[in-house]
Amino acid sequence: MTFTKLLGCITLLFFTNVCLAQNSYNQQKEYGFNGKIKKVSTYMVYPSKYQIPTDTLAYFARNIMKFSRKGDLVSQEKSYDLPNYLFSQKMKFNGTGKNISYNEESTLNDFPTEHKQYVYKWLNTLSYEIMPTNSVDTSKRIVHLNNDFTIKQVIYKADNLQTKEDVTYFYNDEGQLKEVHYSMNVTKDNETTFTKDVQKIQALDVYNNPTVIYYFATEEGRVPKTVIFKYYEYY
Repeated sequence: MTFTKLLGCITLLFFTNVCLAQNSYNQQKEYGFNGKIKKVSTYMVYPSKYQIPTDTLAYFARNIMKFSRKGDLVSQEKSYDLPNYLFSQKMKFNGTGKNISYNEESTLNDFPTEHKQYVYKWLNTLSYEIMPTNSVDTSKRIVHLNNDFTIKQVIYKADNLQTKEDVTYFYNDEGQLKEVHYSMNVTKDNETTFTKDVQKIQALDVYNNPTVIYYFATEEGRVPKTVIFKYYEYY
């Protein structure tokens, strides 16, 4: 798996939850968090050969998201400590509702830190494109949303690489999120690969936000390839 593909998978893993349908958009609804969210801390941990982790001591990825009282994303910090890849990213958001832009600072291994700026360009009620403000950067990310503003599909294009990830949500009879299925196509140098992963919710908090999630390589998988822990702070 390439680093770009892995980051794409991790991005959706960090974002996906369940939320109730509402009329007006904000980023909290997109990421699927219920209640008056102030902060969400997400950790990813690899299982050992004989044990599924029950804490975050050995996490390899972390994502910290902070929201305003209106549900707008204020800041986000990501870090991944993977074999041959040490990556960190800080994002500072501006604007409210659909009027969104952000500054990004990212570092990969020993390469110089990159500074970029992006703005949301809405294509229709449920689709937008994240545009770099630097004309030299030709990459683009197109996001399609469901009617409740949760993520439905993410398309990323850059030079000779294109990824397309589709997300499907499954709920129990009480309307609680049960599973999330991810289907990803990656095309690079005219070669396309396909993967399908499954996220199974193991525990919820009082607001029905998932707190423990098992991430499987296939729908029939018995041992998760990753365990995700989420901690919430509310207003």
